[in-house]
Amino acid sequence: MNLFEQQAANRRKSRWLVLVFLLFFAWLGLGGDYLLWQYTLDAPRGEYRHVFPWAGVVLALIATGLVANIRRTGAKKVLWSTGARPLEAGGTDEERRLENVVEEMAIAAGVPRPSLYLIDDPDPNAFVTGTDPLKPHLAVTTGLLTLLDRDELQGVIAHEMGHVKNLDMELMTLVAGLAGAIALIADGLGRVFRHGPRLVGGGGWRRGRQKERQGWQPAPHHPARGLAGELAPGPLDQPDARHGDQPEA
Repeated sequence: MNLFEQQAANRRKSRWLVLVFLLFFAWLGLGGDYLLWQYTLDAPRGEYRHVFPWAGVVLALIATGLVANIRRTGAKKVLWSTGARPLEAGGTDEERRLENVVEEMAIAAGVPRPSLYLIDDPDPNAFVTGTDPLKPHLAVTTGLLTLLDRDELQGVIAHEMGHVKNLDMELMTLVAGLAGAIALIADGLGRVFRHGPRLVGGGGWRRGRQKERQGWQPAPHHPARGLAGELAPGPLDQPDARHGDQPEA
């Protein structure tokens, strides 16, 4: 497989990844719509019946917004998660050597010079991130600069430039961003459904008893009300509290 075939393959993978992500959220929303449709199917005339797939539409829009946000800020979030800091001009000899090697390898690979970041870690490592091949970001650990000589550093940087050139940098940044988004959503839903009895309240329409009732009354703990209550701003439960700054969206 030559370079152009690799680029085309990585573009296809990126598009398929985004499409599957959007369809997954739409599927979740439509599943909720189906449950609400079943839930309100026997509601008396004049009461709410769930007909339009609002949940599917809303979740599809949320997924679209997440993808757009990841494409715009995914690289910054990846760098923030690793504790990377921008490389300042006029630093140590190792840092100036890194700048020089990156300039050489960027020219040789025919790609824009990446923005440089340092990670304070004694383990040797390096990676590139970004969703735009014209604006790559390269992060290396302090351990890498300490352990490698110039020739070895050139080999590592050339390898990272290859990720920029064949566009798998974009694919891996999307994978990291979308997987992180799903993990955060799963964590939030886990907190909500941890309070299952309060969320659903054992309520609902009882088809068998509904005919015996004089008039239809909504359950005291409607799922939508419970979910809204759980997501409303309020004090965090102590066991679930998290501390630490978060990156800007």
